[in-house]
Amino acid sequence: MAMAKTWRERAAPIIKEVLETNSDKPLKEVRKLLRDAYPFGQREYHPYFIWCDEVNTQLGLKTKKTKKINNIKQLNLF
Repeated sequence: MAMAKTWRERAAPIIKEVLETNSDKPLKEVRKLLRDAYPFGQREYHPYFIWCDEVNTQLGLKTKKTKKINNIKQLNLF
């Protein structure tokens, strides 16, 4: 049984396709095309927040956060 995709995993390929097929157009027009490509119904709540975040990430306006697991120092309790 396959795991359900996250909102970001669903949005990323759609955004990527719009950006790749319209790379020669001005940013204002590309943003309109991205708004038109929004696939999750109403533009509110968590799915819309993830969509906007992924758009900004793929446009290079925001960097992806990485987890810093190796830098966490643990204390010995016993």
